Amino acid sequence: IKAMKEHMISLYPNMKAKEIPQIPSSVTSESLLPYVKDINNLPIGIDNNEFAIYYHNITKNRISSITGNTALSSLSFICGIIDEINYLPGNHVEVYDSTYLVNLDSNEGNLYNSDPDSSLDSIIENVSNTDNTNFVFILGLKSFLGDMSEEYKVKFEEFVSSLSEKNCYLIIVDNYSSFKRLVSETWYQTRVDNTSGIWLGEGLGSQMAINVSNFSMEDRKLDFPYMGFAVKNSKKVIIKCAIDDYEGNQ
Repeated sequence: IKAMKEHMISLYPNMKAKEIPQIPSSVTSESLLPYVKDINNLPIGIDNNEFAIYYHNITKNRISSITGNTALSSLSFICGIIDEINYLPGNHVEVYDSTYLVNLDSNEGNLYNSDPDSSLDSIIENVSNTDNTNFVFILGLKSFLGDMSEEYKVKFEEFVSSLSEKNCYLIIVDNYSSFKRLVSETWYQTRVDNTSGIWLGEGLGSQMAINVSNFSMEDRKLDFPYMGFAVKNSKKVIIKCAIDDYEGNQ
């Protein structure tokens, strides 16, 4: 075999075997910032099948969902998306964080984690008084609405119905156990496109928040660090999510 190898090298000295593509062991949001060019195509990870950067259109729908069995444990992924939005000029970010774990500098947007009623007032006022494109993240929507007064729940639904005129996008992030209750609410059923979204971690084949038509038995066996599924028009793409180095959870 060795002699055959040397013979082949002598015949084709300038030819080298192609390297087999490999997904890096970790992908950070910072490493993807140079690829952020368009708000409609944010790089959020690596396509597990194509071995290429996966770009996600966060503006496809006025309301987007990011969920998973432990989605609120993957806040670094969410913060990476926020960083990419802020990386592009002309965008404004508002974040309600029920986990009390997110840090946001004043130049990165406005952060709330206390009274939902007053927080909603501030969010509505801020997105109504800017010419920028607005992105509102609710981290823990069940907690946000659960602690809200009945009067302000109505106000929240009115806000949701006015997203387009306010040039605003709402991104809901919560664990699937909370989403199971949300999907039965009228405002959610009428305004959330359940054929698109992001699922973090295992369990995509056993949920009803995001409709997926191409999930196979083989997909159920998948399990690797920072695994995610980006779903568009009910078709999933398996990705390795961009997670900052300090992130310890999946």
